[in-house]
Amino acid sequence: MNCKPGDLAFYVGEDVSQHGRVVRCIEIHPFSEVMGDPCWVTDPSLPVEGGFLSLAVIDCALRPIRDPGDDAQDETLQWLPVPSQHKEVA
Repeated sequence: MNCKPGDLAFYVGEDVSQHGRVVRCIEIHPFSEVMGDPCWVTDPSLPVEGGFLSLAVIDCALRPIRDPGDDAQDETLQWLPVPSQHKEVA
């Protein structure tokens, strides 16, 4: 599963109009086992076609936003040049 209860996550599912919406994963939807894939009750609920609200968002359509921790490293430093302390003279 991508998310855990209480996670903030952004939506990346099939409904392109909702891409990037941020939701909080409240709990696993009670009917997830019937649906076949884990689904989340979210706050806020995501709107779907016709102005209705989605009762559950499938886990694979969510990407969690988490603190990477103290051991995290900035990967851009691996491919960006290190800034120079010397000024260029024209």
